[in-house]
Amino acid sequence: MTTLEISRQARRRMRIAARLPTRHPRQIDHVSTAIDQLPEPDTLNAEERAAALTAIARQRNRLDAYLTTLAGHADDNHDSQILGAGTTGTLITAATRCDPATGSAVVSRAKGLRDHPHLQQAYQAGTVTTSHVAAILADAGRIDDFPHLEADLVTLATTTEPREVRNLLRTLVDQSHPDHLDNDFAKHREKRGISLNPLPSGNYRLDGHLDPITGKRLADTLSDLMTRTGPDDTRTPTQRRADALADLLSAAQANRKPFGISGVSILIDADTIGAGHLDDATLIGARLTDLLTCDPILSLIIGRTTSSGFQPLRLDRLARHATHAQRQALAARDRGCIRCGAPPARCEAHHIIGWASGGTTDLENLALLCSRCHHDLHLGHFTITMTNAMPTLGPGPRAPPRG
Repeated sequence: MTTLEISRQARRRMRIAARLPTRHPRQIDHVSTAIDQLPEPDTLNAEERAAALTAIARQRNRLDAYLTTLAGHADDNHDSQILGAGTTGTLITAATRCDPATGSAVVSRAKGLRDHPHLQQAYQAGTVTTSHVAAILADAGRIDDFPHLEADLVTLATTTEPREVRNLLRTLVDQSHPDHLDNDFAKHREKRGISLNPLPSGNYRLDGHLDPITGKRLADTLSDLMTRTGPDDTRTPTQRRADALADLLSAAQANRKPFGISGVSILIDADTIGAGHLDDATLIGARLTDLLTCDPILSLIIGRTTSSGFQPLRLDRLARHATHAQRQALAARDRGCIRCGAPPARCEAHHIIGWASGGTTDLENLALLCSRCHHDLHLGHFTITMTNAMPTLGPGPRAPPRG
């Protein structure tokens, strides 16, 4: 059964939202009524639809400006403390169901507009968008003599898209502070950090910030690795990105630690070869154990479970892994993953007869599989047999590995 989980912080915001009052000024209902009375688009001609787009966009901008003003007054009057929301950003997030960063941005925007009367007036009139406002406020403090330029910049913003306004602002910032890009990067890098937290389900939640260069490098690398393998590849983009990260990790670790020296170990009882557990006592099933015994990144510890705990007998690391020469031979024979064609550098040497079932680490018992296909094999999605010294794919289901 699929387990749907949200973070503890999101659950807290849901509780805050459930407690918020619902009574509001009656004029707001008039806006809702007016929206309900809008004509159906298919009853309009081309000219009317184009004019409606312009008019509706302007009204949307006015509503965004009013919401921003509400946030500013809520912050001034400490509404979040009165309503038990903690901060105004959290209150905005709970009330509007936006992302936390968006809620905080609304509050910052409300504060920033107070020092820029021309921009505030245009926003309330609906002639500039929230994106225009955010772009101008982001760079206003870094442009010399900005108060004298504000009116002209706002006028320009009413006639062109936010991207052009950002480009002009960057030019003005460059003129005022030539070293601002280096300073910005240093500030971004100071904020870098990754959190990796275990969830009750056994999965891990990955979150954090990377500096622009590292983030771009990772994004480009994952993009190269997350292409679909064919018409039968039904993975979602987020699943393909996660698989790409796993492939990247496998390649990096295999390159740096080709003999499996790792902080992650699998413990297997010598008397009942089959299912095992990790060194933190997390149990893993027989199929997953079978998969992990192929993995060159992990250490395999053979031992016996006694009344006093697990007693290691030996660290079995080298014998079950393909040597460098064997991997070269496999690359020459298989040309990559024998299922999807991923290049050899992203592949693992799979034991066709499982190592735990007595399979040897010889070429006639090895085949190259990428991380995703390797997982699919051990989940029973397909099988591999050797035919004339060549690995051959077969259909599933596959029986569980022998104990």
